[in-house]
Amino acid sequence: MTTLANPSSSKRRLLLASDRRDQSSELANILQSVGEVDTISTSDIPDTPAGHFAGIVVDINLRSPESVQQVRNKLRAEAYRSMPRLFVLADALHHGSMQAWALGATDTRTAVDSTRQPAARL
Repeated sequence: MTTLANPSSSKRRLLLASDRRDQSSELANILQSVGEVDTISTSDIPDTPAGHFAGIVVDINLRSPESVQQVRNKLRAEAYRSMPRLFVLADALHHGSMQAWALGATDTRTAVDSTRQPAARL
């Protein structure tokens, strides 16, 4: 597990699950402005987040059946039902948004451009 932490104890702790080769490092850097960020592979999403996280941010390739199945299996657990689940989508296709909602997203955001920086609202 790669932990990217800010020293401020008043910030929230977020879990960033990614199937990207770079582990969504640019997204992790952006998210650090709002909280501590623990970055993990989608295959390492814990079965129980144990109340350690304010929310989970998921950055996966929705066209990868393996990643979709891993995320679906983990987020179905009771432990994640009350946790905000934000999916970052690579494109603005309606299909991607629908699939993210089916996986348990409580919100979605579209990456702004090819550098995959999410919309400023994050």
